[in-house]
Amino acid sequence: MIDSYSIEVLSGKQEWVRLVTIEAHSGEVYNRGPTDDMKQACRSNIEQDTFDYAIANKNIEPRHTVRGWVFVEVPEADLEGGKEARFNVTDILGNKAVRPSKVLTEESQSMQPRLLHVGETKDLSQARKQFYSETNP
Repeated sequence: MIDSYSIEVLSGKQEWVRLVTIEAHSGEVYNRGPTDDMKQACRSNIEQDTFDYAIANKNIEPRHTVRGWVFVEVPEADLEGGKEARFNVTDILGNKAVRPSKVLTEESQSMQPRLLHVGETKDLSQARKQFYSETNP
């Protein structure tokens, strides 16, 4: 059973930066639509597709795969062009594992709405921008 996990990205200064993970099941997740101004933001119905949902109170057999979306807040740190990431996991017995992870590029992020279950479209252009870490320290 997984106790905790984290995702780190290698910065331009060659330092590992831990990303803030966002609890996607605690609210609604929207992706920008065809425009960058959030006028046609698309809701992602991902509650049951998240990694947190996949591991919640579940024993995972050795060598079994668990898949799910993990949403992160990108910090202000120098992460431009960051190609290396790692996924750290600790189980309830204290065993730890670190595995390399794929970094989504701008190109692959444009695929997200096609991979996620997309719900209604909403105009969020007037919404106040707020980082997840500001409300969930």
